[in-house]
Amino acid sequence: MLKVFKSHKPAAPEIQASHDHKKSFLQRLLPQKDNSISLPAGFGLGFGLTVIGWGLFMTSCGTTLPPHIEYRRPDSTTVRRAELSNKLETYNFKIAQYPDSAALYMNRGDVLYELFRYSNALDDFYKASQLDLTLAKAYSARARVLRVFGRYSEALALNDKALGLDSSSSYIYSSHSRSLIDFKRFSEALDDCDKAVALEPNSTPARYYRALALLALERYPEALEDCDKAVSLDSNSFMAHNIRGVVLAGLKLYSEAIEEQNQAIRLAPDYAFAYSDRGWCLLDLGYSLLAIDDFTKSIDLAPSGTNSCDIYAGRGFAYNRTGNYQNASSDYALAIQSDPLNSKEFSSGLHVNRGFALANLWRYSGAHSYYSEAISEYERALSIDPSNETAKSNLENLKSYYNYLQKRSR
Repeated sequence: MLKVFKSHKPAAPEIQASHDHKKSFLQRLLPQKDNSISLPAGFGLGFGLTVIGWGLFMTSCGTTLPPHIEYRRPDSTTVRRAELSNKLETYNFKIAQYPDSAALYMNRGDVLYELFRYSNALDDFYKASQLDLTLAKAYSARARVLRVFGRYSEALALNDKALGLDSSSSYIYSSHSRSLIDFKRFSEALDDCDKAVALEPNSTPARYYRALALLALERYPEALEDCDKAVSLDSNSFMAHNIRGVVLAGLKLYSEAIEEQNQAIRLAPDYAFAYSDRGWCLLDLGYSLLAIDDFTKSIDLAPSGTNSCDIYAGRGFAYNRTGNYQNASSDYALAIQSDPLNSKEFSSGLHVNRGFALANLWRYSGAHSYYSEAISEYERALSIDPSNETAKSNLENLKSYYNYLQKRSR
């Protein structure tokens, strides 16, 4: 039986972890108290080592029943792909006949986007914007794809351009608001969404993007109301269900959030981010092994070039929780490599959490290279965010323990 060491009655100094770590999508919306893992003073000196989330890990081993998990169904995937593929063939035929039609490229780009063929969609939206330099929606559509690739600054610039060309489109205000949310300009985003809803009250994207802005501004009942409205307007919108799940997770209603992500997966079984969003909910409920499965599915489904930073960060956190520090270190390295660096708190936290994995690898293996890497990660965390108290504390405690071992070996 796996022994759980209670943090309030330690037999000796312990490794501790924050359970407030949120994925970056929520981190960039919600104020965070602590999003990284800490090493208390005296790390490694005693026998009462607490592996991250051991109590929660026991839950995932079967002490309680897990929530229902919707798995990717080949039959539903085939049906959805067949419908979209038929549309794609139609637009291929029409574009061959009318190669100078910006509208046709826009329509085909939308289908390619729905097929998660993001690079091809970007090419079509770019072609549309070249055929008609004043087609504002083409710039917004390009921005939508660039966001998927983590190119947030370029996306905002294109949305600014679109809004300058057309300030009477609900679609353009909605798209612009999403870029503002990326940069935590929540009040401005809400203003854009209000304009989008005023222009088109039955716009599903306007409703669910406004829900995100309201969530960030801690106006929770209104956020949920907009999500409900979005789903009622289009119950077949996988994105409406996905974002409703994100809002419910922000309200810590994790079981309800999981059901929304289940529905998003039923509607779009190949949508990678529904799995990673569900994975974070499973982590918060303590189902680390199920979360690892979801993050792995998300990684497998994510198209080439997609910004997968959040996904690798999630799986790395789950691996840290279950004591698989080698895999945690590898996943955090991949997260750091793909991090768009538009949130210094999150970026700094990635280095802290990789440092935690490396510190544990050093503790168990004794290999000095892990110690050196852990020190480098904490120093990098502080170079990004000098106010990161967890990084400061971990760096000090790790060095203190190293000095202790050096003195003891003399």
